[in-house]
Amino acid sequence: MKIGMPDWPKLEKPVVVEVDGFWATWHGGEYIDVYRSETGAQADARGENPPDGHNAVAPINTTGDEFDPETEDPEDYVRTELRGWIRSEGQYY
Repeated sequence: MKIGMPDWPKLEKPVVVEVDGFWATWHGGEYIDVYRSETGAQADARGENPPDGHNAVAPINTTGDEFDPETEDPEDYVRTELRGWIRSEGQYY
């Protein structure tokens, strides 16, 4: 299943992962939100607004990626996407 399309999957429980000091939250869908703090990522996962100073620093666009929540681990997917983002964009944050 391609995500980022009208039929992209929503996850039953949001995914929160950490890689090299960056945090990411994914609810399923088109964007993975990147944070510099666990506080911001966890607040997003709970559906709350992150406190001041803990807002998302960037989105990772997943449009066109292949992901099937029934056969793939969402944490592995988000971790892989976050690692790629860190390599290409992380030095700017």
